[in-house]
Amino acid sequence: MTENDISIRTATVNDIPAFLEYLRDLWEESLDVIYHSQKLPTQEKLEIMLTELENQSNSCMWFAYCQDHLVGVLDLHGDQHSQRNHVAGFGMSVAKPFRGKGIGRLLLRTMLRFAEHNEQLKRIELNVIAHNKNAIHLYESCGFSHEGRNVAAANIKDQLRDVLMMATLL
Repeated sequence: MTENDISIRTATVNDIPAFLEYLRDLWEESLDVIYHSQKLPTQEKLEIMLTELENQSNSCMWFAYCQDHLVGVLDLHGDQHSQRNHVAGFGMSVAKPFRGKGIGRLLLRTMLRFAEHNEQLKRIELNVIAHNKNAIHLYESCGFSHEGRNVAAANIKDQLRDVLMMATLL
């Protein structure tokens, strides 16, 4: 598989059935992630979320497809408070069979291009579990810097884990 086999596009409501299937598969993995909700969202909740993102100039969601199969997601959520609306945070995931193949990097580059051309955004930040070395290396290679460590900040599978704060300025 090469980068040419992957297409990145802005999410739309037409993608929701594929997104729900993707989330079900991801859910079954029981990943060590910070924000793992207690239940899968409904189609209606996803429609509301996508509509909200579309209406916020400092937010967006992208899907990575390999042929017709959804293989990665990145959602950028811009802060809506007037003192912080120049800041956005993001979450990203890649389907297990497609990890380590450059899809996360493609999604990150797409998001960073969007942010660099967005007059409102000046800062992108993220939180990552401290033992997720692959993700940390990816973020560092894309220009993110370490800003701090929250000790025992995430309860992952009944174990307290440290969370790293990282960010990049645009």
